[in-house]
Amino acid sequence: MQTMEILTHWSEDSKVHESINDLGDDIRRVGSLHAKYIQIFFEEKARLIKLKANQAKLKKLRWEYWDGKLTPEVQKKMNWEPQALKLIKAEIPMYMESDEVLEDINMKVDLQIEKVAVIDSIIKTIAQRGYQLKSVLDWEKYKSGGF
Repeated sequence: MQTMEILTHWSEDSKVHESINDLGDDIRRVGSLHAKYIQIFFEEKARLIKLKANQAKLKKLRWEYWDGKLTPEVQKKMNWEPQALKLIKAEIPMYMESDEVLEDINMKVDLQIEKVAVIDSIIKTIAQRGYQLKSVLDWEKYKSGGF
């Protein structure tokens, strides 16, 4: 699920009824909202774990590439140009940091980390929602003399 799609869902799911009569429905929805976003969280966290594993593998291959140890067969399979530079070990981190091949997966990992953080924040908000809605309900009762 795309981040904007998740945020669109949350924009709808986070709405609270204006009428005191409907606050009970909002309180009852807390459990189903929690379940919905826990499922999304699990799926996106699993994607993050897989992306990080792929990132680690690619980083190792690119290290071998810059170190001159990657076989021509693997370079051809990955569609990478032969590495002609003779780098010393101390230079490799600089090339790794600016590596265009790694840039794509690094960005995907960073964006996935942010997506998981957003979903985690939504779940924390949902966890407190029952208390917040009950407080609103109690306040409305107090205002109407229902205490």
